[in-house]
Amino acid sequence: SILRFVAPEFASDKVFVMHVIKSDCTALKHCPKELQDDSSLQLAAVEAGGPQGSAALELAPQALRTDRAFLLRCAKITPQALRLAPEELQKDRSFVLEAVRARGAALQFALFEFRMDHDVVLEAVKQDLGALAFADTSLRHSAKFKEEIAYLQKAIQVSIETPGE
Repeated sequence: SILRFVAPEFASDKVFVMHVIKSDCTALKHCPKELQDDSSLQLAAVEAGGPQGSAALELAPQALRTDRAFLLRCAKITPQALRLAPEELQKDRSFVLEAVRARGAALQFALFEFRMDHDVVLEAVKQDLGALAFADTSLRHSAKFKEEIAYLQKAIQVSIETPGE
């Protein structure tokens, strides 16, 4: 990262660091601790990494990696946020529901019990039809669930065919 080679006053400048993060999502590891602890900079780093922003999230301070609100903001950007959440949150159904509502693909990182939970899977699929691939097989083969997915697909098709209505 360029931050390894700049004068300390630049590596400590939040505005400068924000610009560097846009091209190097892992740059924060070369900043002073007070900037590493800044949730807005950490979120910007995750955003810079996009769907693969887990590299930045893995480098975030432990305090942020255990912060429910921060992780849910990250879940909107990368499904990896659920994988990197502490075990306590990974077992929390309400957290998992919020994560898959934000990013359906997060279902792939949900505990098995949630990949077979009708409501969790349905919320994930509403956000991303591709999340269906991560659902438990028995749930995917359930007649009631298939019916709901078919209805959802029709609703999506209608919204695509009639934009702006």
